Amino acid sequence: MISDRIRKIRTDAGLSQLRFAQTLSISRSAICKLESGENKPSEQTLAIIQKHFLVNADWLRTGIGEPYTSEDSRSCILRLLARTDDELISLLIRLLKTYDQLDMTEKAVLRKFVKNMATKSQDRS
Repeated sequence: MISDRIRKIRTDAGLSQLRFAQTLSISRSAICKLESGENKPSEQTLAIIQKHFLVNADWLRTGIGEPYTSEDSRSCILRLLARTDDELISLLIRLLKTYDQLDMTEKAVLRKFVKNMATKSQDRS
């Protein structure tokens, strides 16, 4: 059902119903009704979801195909940063600056650690 797919998009993005509603410029109660199947999304809401979350239009409407369209890494990072709060962005900048100062061995250790974390995160999904 489209309600399940909308919920999946929101939870995949790690957003609360309120934050998701703000992104779509609709009310939290509207999100509740969409996710419960009580209301059907408007074409405008579907278009915003597709564009903002890079969702495959066919999958969103029918459930057929892959959920997300592909994008290059830089576009993905920029899209995610646009939804991130300033405090986290500051921490990420500090992390990248620190990473830049590491020697090759330390960088390799950190990359391995991050890859392991990402794998564990995907396994939980």
